[in-house]
Amino acid sequence: MGRSANGRTEWKDAQGRTLREIQEAAF
Repeated sequence: MGRSANGRTEWKDAQGRTLREIQEAAF
């Protein structure tokens, strides 16, 4: 795993989860 060019994996919410994890949980 590495950093995405769009920085999506670097985005963190208040709980420290990555945006990707949040999106996966949303589905």
